[in-house]
Amino acid sequence: MVDLSNEMNFLEVVDLCKVLGDLTRFCIVNLLNKRDMYTYEIQQELDIYDEDVKLRTLSKHLRIMEQAGLVHSITSWTHKKYSLDRNRIKQFVEYFRKEVEPSEIKGKVGMLEFPGIAV
Repeated sequence: MVDLSNEMNFLEVVDLCKVLGDLTRFCIVNLLNKRDMYTYEIQQELDIYDEDVKLRTLSKHLRIMEQAGLVHSITSWTHKKYSLDRNRIKQFVEYFRKEVEPSEIKGKVGMLEFPGIAV
């Protein structure tokens, strides 16, 4: 669930880090930072056209990003146009500029999943 207040909490930041930790999604953010784009434009820029499987994969990435509040989409006819939520990015960056209270993190590390790393 996306918090629409001005500040992100610790777990929201962790979730957003997970979303941005994927190379394809990170590239999509960089593309959308330049301008709003239709799905087929993103597909062409990422050079993943001509395969239905890859289009489904792109759609899955975009859906994950939309659920995280990173992007918004508008459907016109049969095409979806995506835009980057710059306010969400700003909240993410601002989180690291503020001093994080130890109480915000304490007790939450056990809630996180780090594959391959003993916590």
